[in-house]
Amino acid sequence: MLLVHAAKVLIRILTKRIEAEVEGIDYIADDQFGFRKGKGTRDAIAALRVLGEKVFNIERISMYLSLTALIG
Repeated sequence: MLLVHAAKVLIRILTKRIEAEVEGIDYIADDQFGFRKGKGTRDAIAALRVLGEKVFNIERISMYLSLTALIG
């Protein structure tokens, strides 16, 4: 049981280090959403909705959207 707790602590430490490294070198683009603090799927949907409303209200054109899930 103690080994399980030790593994969780180690995983948390490694995760924090990897996140800090990736954010520090700007490896992930600002428009990349999902699995990041402040950049979740809900944030992406909200941004897309605002963009769609602006496009529709200003230009009165159609906006086409394709959602693709890459699994593998």
